[in-house]
Amino acid sequence: MEKEAYFRPRAGCILAAFTSLLAAMFIAGTASAQTGTDHSFLAAISRAGINAHDQQGAIDVARRVAEMADSGAGDEALRQPVKDFNVADDHVDSFVAASIAAYAPYTQDNAFLAGIQKVGINAHDQQGAIDVARRVAEMADSGAGDEALRQPVKDFNVADDHVDSFVAASIAAFGS
Repeated sequence: MEKEAYFRPRAGCILAAFTSLLAAMFIAGTASAQTGTDHSFLAAISRAGINAHDQQGAIDVARRVAEMADSGAGDEALRQPVKDFNVADDHVDSFVAASIAAYAPYTQDNAFLAGIQKVGINAHDQQGAIDVARRVAEMADSGAGDEALRQPVKDFNVADDHVDSFVAASIAAFGS
């Protein structure tokens, strides 16, 4: 009888240790997924010509922009935190599009579409836009140059002043 009592606490300790290990693995897996999103967002704004010296600050602004977009904020309200972060005027739309594409609480496809729509890109062929965006992200992941990334977007008839925003949203939503 004493032998049985002796083994029970050990089994309980092993079970507790195993449960703690599983919890730690789950938390680590969740953290790395978020890091992937942050990495894609930072790669997207970098490709758009935005040099974020304060990367965590850029991520925080992007999350705030995505939250504001989700709650229905207007276009100028979305641009203001980006301007306050000292992003140059000609890059603000790319930052906004990438923010929403990376951090909006939607599916990847819908986050991408919401991002480009907020900066004035009206994709009448939504599936076509998603297909182009996925191709651009794959090309970016493979190390393609900036002009190579812009070409499929131009071929999709996106206006020249919106091409960088489309590319940034593509990488933020679908990049790895």
